[in-house]
Amino acid sequence: MNLKIKIPGFLTNLKTVFWAIIILGLIIRLYKINTPLLDWHSFRQVDTASVSRYFLRDGINMLEPRYHDISRVQSGMFNPEGYRFVEFPIYNAIHSITYKIFPILSFDAVGRLVSIVFALLSSVFLYKISTFYFGKNVGILSMFLYLTLPFNIFFTRVILPEPLAVMLGLSGLWFFIKYSKEEKLSSLFIFSILMSAAILVKPYLVFYNIYPVYFFLKKYGYRKVIVKKEVIIG
Repeated sequence: MNLKIKIPGFLTNLKTVFWAIIILGLIIRLYKINTPLLDWHSFRQVDTASVSRYFLRDGINMLEPRYHDISRVQSGMFNPEGYRFVEFPIYNAIHSITYKIFPILSFDAVGRLVSIVFALLSSVFLYKISTFYFGKNVGILSMFLYLTLPFNIFFTRVILPEPLAVMLGLSGLWFFIKYSKEEKLSSLFIFSILMSAAILVKPYLVFYNIYPVYFFLKKYGYRKVIVKKEVIIG
């Protein structure tokens, strides 16, 4: 006996499914968004939020970020000014600016919302990359899994710079993929800016450059890439 299952029409509309996944990803991350920073890695989240607090109070100083810890615990060094030279504080600047724009929300809630927005953007670029190589069905599946895996739900709504770093890395990769197919220098320039920012936020994002390095070596060979600057600048 053949069992035929009729799929509702709206579920076969790619645009509808795409936006349904985005909305689902947003809703499941809004659960208890005002919860105090007492969950996993609370000490790390508090340190990050502390830098944003300083930016909010004293103004944004990207080169001398500070936080509410003058102990030797973090670095083992005397730190009476409370300097925090960890990641480049792009996330903290965005956090403090966003809070000034939307002061009706709590400071912690705004920080989580900023990370959620970056996570949703990451899913969009993951969809674009997956669709480009494997088709729309794989793109939708990749996006859905990224936004619904329980472990990832938590770590894409934290007050930490990782969601921003991942978004910058994925968006940078997408623009490099565009460059590899179209060879437009504008795409290469955007890739360079995004990937540089990603590495400043989290240095391990340098591994996202494996594909760009492989592309240039395969296309031009080792000697041309290293010796001839015209290969890179056109």
